[in-house]
Amino acid sequence: MKSWFVVLIIAFLLIITPRTTFAQNNFRSGQNSTLFSNEVINQDYFASGSNVLVDGTVNGDAYLAGGSVILNGAVNGDLLVVGGNLNINGTVSGNIRAVGGNINLNGNVGRSVTIAGGSLTLSPQAQVAGSLTSAGGNINLLSPIGKGANLAGGMVNIGNEMGGDVNAGVNQLSLAPTAKLQGNLIYWSENKANINPEASVSGKITQNIPKTQQYSGTGKAMVGFGAAFKFFSFLSALLIGFLVLKLVPRFTNQMSEVVVDHWLLNLGLGLLVVAVTPILIILLLITVIGLPLAVLWIFFIGFGLWLAKIFISLALGRWMMKYFKQRWNVYLTFSLGLLVYYLITLIPVLGWLTGLLAALIGLGALLVTKKEYYLQPRKTALKGGQR
Repeated sequence: MKSWFVVLIIAFLLIITPRTTFAQNNFRSGQNSTLFSNEVINQDYFASGSNVLVDGTVNGDAYLAGGSVILNGAVNGDLLVVGGNLNINGTVSGNIRAVGGNINLNGNVGRSVTIAGGSLTLSPQAQVAGSLTSAGGNINLLSPIGKGANLAGGMVNIGNEMGGDVNAGVNQLSLAPTAKLQGNLIYWSENKANINPEASVSGKITQNIPKTQQYSGTGKAMVGFGAAFKFFSFLSALLIGFLVLKLVPRFTNQMSEVVVDHWLLNLGLGLLVVAVTPILIILLLITVIGLPLAVLWIFFIGFGLWLAKIFISLALGRWMMKYFKQRWNVYLTFSLGLLVYYLITLIPVLGWLTGLLAALIGLGALLVTKKEYYLQPRKTALKGGQR
């Protein structure tokens, strides 16, 4: 399912951007997508499929998505991966950003790791030079972490060295005899941590009892589901945003500019498209030949409304960068903008209104920007003909 989602993203980008963007050998998709051990990709690499295997070398960033993803080779850049079962056995010189059902990290990572999933395991063979940020049901940390860690999970076990502070929000935290924390241990849990006498913590150990609100059984389930959905929605938007920024940087930058410069026009256009869509769908469904067009239009509008948060977040991040007089790279700018966007959407009423306006403005900006892409080649041709 994850691989099909990424395939739909690529298809959507093919519709809204120039075709030459994807006319490269470094994009592979299919039932089984393989980069063989004798292959070297000297640019960013994109792969999706039911089974994705990377045995070769990528001299750039790697973007992988599939039901099963296995990395045995080397990525001399960042790794962004989404899938059901993820096995990272090779070397990644940059950062790892991963979302999956079961994630196993057995290789070396040159920088930091951010992962979220159902079951997360960092084996003793793995090594992370930077920091770790992870969220999951069961988290088993058996590899050394060069810096600190921020953890959120049900059951968390630490069994190796941590080079900095550890902050954890958990149901149950355990420190094995081999655990060595070179900093403070601060955790939020109703249960006292199980710390083996042979484990060592050089700093202070602080337990914070979270303040809980009384809910019924159904209420607790709904609150937990809502929080989990929001968290994974943010991670999905973050990964997809990175993918869009990497694949179509010029289009994305132009979109963020159009969002700010013509926001009122974009809002009106977005409202108009949403209002006309039900009528258009009914007209298309009257005839059998219009059914495929109706389905395609529904997908385009629906995904366009969802994708709008990517461009709105980038525009918000750029405004923050100017306000605080900072110079951030585009990925950090987008990440901070997306974080603020999601925090705003948590506010009752205001959050719902913000999400609605962002979707409509983003949809309008998408149509305006796409129109400019179509008109630009014609303008260039006319200028050339006048010479």
